[in-house]
Amino acid sequence: MNPPLRMRRRSAGFSLVEVMIGLLIGMIAAVVMMQVFSVSEGYKRVTTGGDDAQNTGAIALHELQYALRDSGFVAGAYNLIGCSVQIRTGVTLSAISPVTINPDGIPGGDGDTLLVVYGSSNGSAEGDVVQAQPIVPTTYAVAAAAPGATGIGSFAALDQIIAEPLPRPSPCALAMEPVTAVAGVNVSVAAGVGGMSNGALFNMGPSPHVLV
Repeated sequence: MNPPLRMRRRSAGFSLVEVMIGLLIGMIAAVVMMQVFSVSEGYKRVTTGGDDAQNTGAIALHELQYALRDSGFVAGAYNLIGCSVQIRTGVTLSAISPVTINPDGIPGGDGDTLLVVYGSSNGSAEGDVVQAQPIVPTTYAVAAAAPGATGIGSFAALDQIIAEPLPRPSPCALAMEPVTAVAGVNVSVAAGVGGMSNGALFNMGPSPHVLV
């Protein structure tokens, strides 16, 4: 009688070749997923960049619209246009105007440059007439706002004013300086300009705008 045959049980698990094939398939899948992710991110950046550019352009146009709409208030007075105005120490506008395209002294860069100037006062855009100078050259007596008025409401301390004599000087070189005090119809400044009777005070307000 023949002895019984022993059945060998096959060992469980993967062979080395199967493991390597699995790793290769996994790596290919990871590379494909990374490529898809990279392309997707590229499209996302392009779309987001376009939206950001449109939003930035809309905001810039909105700001430019408001600046151009306000340009020239006080700074557009007929007698003032074309005068050089020192707005602070070391900074002078060579020819004041509501809007100047590519002004002297300001590099244009890759495109045109706009210089927009306007005031922020509640006074007359055409200036106020100086009736006399009680103290020369630092005090100007300005016409009252209305018949019977005892003071002037369009000037206040720290307002920035430009004094222009009459007749207009040639060359017309003026300066902006702050009001130090207002008493009745008298407007006082630190330096001032002499010979201002019948001249004009242009009130640019407490925060004149000079935008580039």
